[in-house]
Amino acid sequence: MRVSALDILRGMAVALMVMVNCPGSWTHMYDTFRHAKDSGIHVADLVFPMFLWSVGFSMYCQFESSYGRSNNGSKIENFEKPYLKIGMRGVLLIVLGLGLSLFGSGGWDTIRIPGILQRIGLIYFAFLPLLFFYPKWKYLVAVSLGITCLGYLNLHLTQEYRWSFQVLEQEDTWFAMVDRTLIGVDHLWKQTKNYDPEGVLSTLPAFLTSLHGFFYAKYRKHSKTLMWWMGFTLAIATLSSVFFPIRKDDWTLSYASWTAFGICLLYLILEKKPNWFGRTGFSLLGRHALFSFVFLGLVGRIPIFAKGRAFVFTQISSTLDPKLSSFVYSVFIASILWGFVYFWDRFRSQSNPRHDLKT
Repeated sequence: MRVSALDILRGMAVALMVMVNCPGSWTHMYDTFRHAKDSGIHVADLVFPMFLWSVGFSMYCQFESSYGRSNNGSKIENFEKPYLKIGMRGVLLIVLGLGLSLFGSGGWDTIRIPGILQRIGLIYFAFLPLLFFYPKWKYLVAVSLGITCLGYLNLHLTQEYRWSFQVLEQEDTWFAMVDRTLIGVDHLWKQTKNYDPEGVLSTLPAFLTSLHGFFYAKYRKHSKTLMWWMGFTLAIATLSSVFFPIRKDDWTLSYASWTAFGICLLYLILEKKPNWFGRTGFSLLGRHALFSFVFLGLVGRIPIFAKGRAFVFTQISSTLDPKLSSFVYSVFIASILWGFVYFWDRFRSQSNPRHDLKT
């Protein structure tokens, strides 16, 4: 069965993604829809964590489905752990991500190998070994501590194996060095060149965000335990801010903790008051988040789209403030996306009446 609040959360992430990635003009944007430079959190910096948090939540539901109940109520394995389902989902996401990177690019010689879908696919694979140990929570705690230590070393241990008492710039970190060595500069994000915000090792701390969603799903039916968990997350966020800058590109512990705490609060509201948002169309976008992402990725890479955007933005900005015009254009694109998703949902409903059981 689907979780309505989770669909709404994913739908909000899709809508916010449109605000961030499809402005009328990159020059005229409200700062909150730009990613924070160097350190800090803007609304734009919540998009990717919302998707990863949702992955962890969904993963818990799949993990729980792999356990049955004995006559005395204790958990027993039913030997139907969804290794293949999770693995195939990870492969699909990586293939789609590479396909989007290749579409409209100069070919394999310059294709960007890391990416958003690729990172989510890798996180699916990261859950596979944890599925073997589940529900032994001490392994999840050990993994979290190991990732935290790695993230701290990344910020202070130079590529010459010398300790730096100041926080390193992104291109000087281990994560950046690994990206340049394993992937190559030609296959990194062109805007950063020397490192990739969705690089190899930075995917590990991003996995912490999914673990937050995983733990929230586990405790969501136990109010007292959930409040303790959220309080612990807030304490970690506050304490980690002393040692870790709030930096998205390296997915530092402070960034992961603050965003996870904010998403937990938002989800708590959605869970308690789903009718506040359920009728706004977010749920529909959330049920087809992957379709929405791929659709936007394909359309955005078509050259004629850039010309159409310039024309529409010019018409809107003739009567409105440039920043407001850019925002209105994003809302216009979100409306078009919702229309395509609506017809896609109708098509899926007619061709497969049980499609709503699958995310």
